[in-house]
Amino acid sequence: MYTPGPSEFDGDHALYGIATDRINRRLLLAGLAAIPLIGLADAAEAQNRRDRQRRGRRTELKSARWEGTGKIYFGDRGWVEIGFATTMEPFVRVRSESWVVGEPAADRRTLVIEPNEAYSTQGGRRTDLSAQQAAHERQQYGVYAYMLGLGRQSTASSGARKSAQPGFPEATLYYDGDRVSIIDIVVDAPRPGPRMTERFTLTGELASGEARFPQKIAILQDLRPAYELQVTKFEATYA
Repeated sequence: MYTPGPSEFDGDHALYGIATDRINRRLLLAGLAAIPLIGLADAAEAQNRRDRQRRGRRTELKSARWEGTGKIYFGDRGWVEIGFATTMEPFVRVRSESWVVGEPAADRRTLVIEPNEAYSTQGGRRTDLSAQQAAHERQQYGVYAYMLGLGRQSTASSGARKSAQPGFPEATLYYDGDRVSIIDIVVDAPRPGPRMTERFTLTGELASGEARFPQKIAILQDLRPAYELQVTKFEATYA
C-alpha cells in the first residue's frame, strides 16, 4: 500500500493497514440439559470434520493475490484515495504495489518483504525499510494470512479463536457463523514507541478455489480510523 514519506507522516500509518465497536461472537450454548447429548456429539463431530477438511485444504495454499481500491486517513489532509495490488506467500514474502488515485504511474510505490530483507521502490529508487518498519509490515501481512484461515488456531474462553504462527503476534478472531468478521491484534509500531493495537473489521467475501477473502476491510489503529479497503479481485494459487 501507499507509504507516506517522512514529511507526510501523520500518525502511525505505514504501508498497509478500520471498524465497529460491535463484535459478532459465536453464541455460547446454554441449557445443555435440555439438548439431547447425542445431538451435541453429532454437532461437535460434524464441526471437527469441517475443521479438519478446511485445514487440509488450506495447507495447500501457496500464494494469494488481491487488488482493489481504498482510502487512507491522513489527519488534517483527511482521506486520500488509493489503489493497490498485492501478492503474498503467507508468512513468507509479500510484493505490494500501491498508488494515490490520479497521480502519475511513475509515482507508484512497490513494497517488497522477503524473509531476510524489506524495502520499497518508487521511481526507480530503492529505500530499505528500518528494522522497526520491516517488523511492522511483516506483522501486518501476517494478519492477511490469518484472514485466509492460516496459522494454528485454538478456542479462546470468550468463544472466539486465537490464531498464531511462529514469529508473528497472536491474533483474536471473532466469527459470524463460519466467517471471520473481526480480527484484533497488537503489532509493533512502524516508528519507535509503544506497540499498536489494531482491529480489522471484515465484510463480504470473495472466493478462489477453497480460499475465501474479505471483500471489504476496515482497519483501526489505536482506535483511530486508518484504512478502508475494497477488494475487487482475489486469486489463490495452490501447490
